[in-house]
Amino acid sequence: MPLSVRSWETADTAPTREVFRRSVHRTAADHCSPEQRDAWAPAEADLAEWGRARARAGTRVAVRDGEVAGFTDLSADGHIGMFSVHPDHGRRGVGAALLDDVLRTAADRGLTRLTVDASLTARPFFQRAGFTVVHEQRVHRGGQEFTNVAMRLDLPAAGGRGTRPRQVVWDMDGTLLDSTRVVPAAFVGAVAELGGPAVDVDEVVAAYSLGVPEAMLTHLLRRPLRPGEAEAYYRRLEGAAVDPYPGVAQTLDDLRAAGHRVAVFTGAAVRGARTLLRAAGLQVDVLIGGDLVERPKPAPDGLLLAARTLGVDPSDLLYVGDAPTDLGAARAAGAHAVAAAWGHLHDPAVSADATWRSPREALRVLPG
Repeated sequence: MPLSVRSWETADTAPTREVFRRSVHRTAADHCSPEQRDAWAPAEADLAEWGRARARAGTRVAVRDGEVAGFTDLSADGHIGMFSVHPDHGRRGVGAALLDDVLRTAADRGLTRLTVDASLTARPFFQRAGFTVVHEQRVHRGGQEFTNVAMRLDLPAAGGRGTRPRQVVWDMDGTLLDSTRVVPAAFVGAVAELGGPAVDVDEVVAAYSLGVPEAMLTHLLRRPLRPGEAEAYYRRLEGAAVDPYPGVAQTLDDLRAAGHRVAVFTGAAVRGARTLLRAAGLQVDVLIGGDLVERPKPAPDGLLLAARTLGVDPSDLLYVGDAPTDLGAARAAGAHAVAAAWGHLHDPAVSADATWRSPREALRVLPG
């Protein structure tokens, strides 16, 4: 299902208003009373004024299979005014694609900071992306009082990246390893063993952005994970058959021979990552797992830790990954974002600094 982000058009007036209304009444239901939701997004709206507001804001629209799935806008001073995802498209990469578009626009404008007044529902999403809380605030609308959160994200200064990167960092699943079947199957089997609801591969893949397996299992089980239950997942990885993508093994060998360390940053926990890398016959010199950092991709934490471990500036890194969250993490860290076109989550509509058709392209780009 292709996902793209484009400029707002007049025909998007009613669809974007409906996305906003549904996101308030469904997605935000846990944090707002019915009265608050009606005040925030009333059933009746002046569509002509809504359309004029969207046009003035320079709204960007996420579209999947011809359907408006979300929208956002960014002011000249770096404030994200609106950011809405249709609940039917939640946890399917729409928010990440919109935020990546915002980051690209900010970089093009030379902005050094983004700000947003996030709802309590949206706060965790922006925190995972690296935004920090400035303060909570009270706002009034339609006779109702709401609490939202002023947040900010400091960006690398324009021109901060080096003209030529010195070190590549690889994503693992979908970039080094063709784990398309192995990892989802392990989650599906673990959830079934632990008495959870029936889940399918698409649900597992949609939960990748949550980070480590423990967080994903909690989400898929729809309950807190009990001590020791994660073993149901890790046990299924032991002895699993997983292969590196074509060209990966030789590329890593050649990079090491040229004096480059082989570095990996994966959202998976270190334990699971080592199991899969070992099964694929790959050795790495630096392994940063999602359990070593506070926030998952697209927050920059993992790449910032990789840069410190490697003794280089984040701007010297190339981060190669297949998923939109990989590219978002690279942008947030000030690294070079490289899309792995061979990976199973690659979306050509998501912007990147470069797109590689083969891992062998690392040998052409890196010095030595």
